[in-house]
Amino acid sequence: TSISRPFHEQYSHYFEKEKFMKKQTSKNNQSINVMGILFIGLLFTATAFAEDKNYQFGGLIGTGTISGDESDFGFNGQLNANYWLNENFAVESRIIGQANLVTPSIHGAIDGKKVSSAYGGYTLGIKAEHSILGGINLYGNTGINYMQYQIEQINDSEKNAMLFKDSGFNPYIGAGLEWRFADDKFGFTLVDVQRMKLPGGHFATTYTSGFNIRF
Repeated sequence: TSISRPFHEQYSHYFEKEKFMKKQTSKNNQSINVMGILFIGLLFTATAFAEDKNYQFGGLIGTGTISGDESDFGFNGQLNANYWLNENFAVESRIIGQANLVTPSIHGAIDGKKVSSAYGGYTLGIKAEHSILGGINLYGNTGINYMQYQIEQINDSEKNAMLFKDSGFNPYIGAGLEWRFADDKFGFTLVDVQRMKLPGGHFATTYTSGFNIRF
């Protein structure tokens, strides 16, 4: 079986990819800079065409899963910033990070070794929101994400082995339900669900709740 094969044979393609990724570091940094410039440009455009400035900042915490060649489950945290163009549409950006549980052999590690995985990065997209019942709003969002995803094998007496590491741009889509109060100044996100494509053919789904403020 694949479990009994030597470590270097099972994951040789991962180590080759790791060498390639080192060469791509500068390109990845350039991609992050381009995304930041794009976001700032959109905010200036929104400010120019919107009559009233309407900023929203908040945080979300919860759980998330990863599926694909490997599956995992862990803690997810997010920070978000919106600029509302009008009462229904906003430009949205998020910082997202997830640390997954350390589990034995869930990624096919050798000899029952424990494995940890994590991802993190940014999103940029459009959010649409509609009031459905006295302060309860339903929203949806979509856009692009830039995420780095990695899987490590935990070694007690030596350096951890990087089994997979990659980064790049991919799409995302999501929806949620929010309760707004105090003349819409404050909001409590009852549930937020996001579905993101990650590097390497993986997919992440997050389930979070949180709090935000508008001004």
